[in-house]
Amino acid sequence: MQNSIKVLVAALALGVSGGVFSAVVDGGLSTTESSGDVTVTASVTEAVRLTVLENTVHFGDVALDGTVSGADADFNVGICVYHRGVTTAGLTLSSSNTTNKNADPDRFNMGHTTPSGDANAVEVIEYSVTIGGDAFVTGVEQEVAANATASQCSGGSNHTVSLALVDNLDEASAGSYSDTLTIVVQPEL
Repeated sequence: MQNSIKVLVAALALGVSGGVFSAVVDGGLSTTESSGDVTVTASVTEAVRLTVLENTVHFGDVALDGTVSGADADFNVGICVYHRGVTTAGLTLSSSNTTNKNADPDRFNMGHTTPSGDANAVEVIEYSVTIGGDAFVTGVEQEVAANATASQCSGGSNHTVSLALVDNLDEASAGSYSDTLTIVVQPEL
């Protein structure tokens, strides 16, 4: 018994094993070639980013004589939409002001911050939002092109958000009007 244990130990030490280590290595013992497999993996997390290049829009001020100063009726704001490795993303726009005087789904509203209490007073000023010429409806996700390689569009934009007054500022009740337009980017529609 001791002699057979010594022979087995000697055989193992010389590498003359009959498959004893086959569970440890892929390739078998050979005088010409042996091979093994290595599994290589990577995990990439989905990522989206929205960069707004200008975050304040001021449509202007109406003077006593009705002239509008300080801005134009239309604004263009550059944004960067990024979706890692994918060339599309979903955008949703929403407004902090839920009042919509004409119930038009593609209109957004600046609400009167100091309402007059007059039943005939105009308490909202409507504006529209388009991106790349497409009208956006509040709360409805729309597919847009996305930059798939540069998370900040290399400092530029890949879309223009156009905001345009629908109402005439001169017809609004006196006071201040405001809204917060929220733009959300999501990976999938």
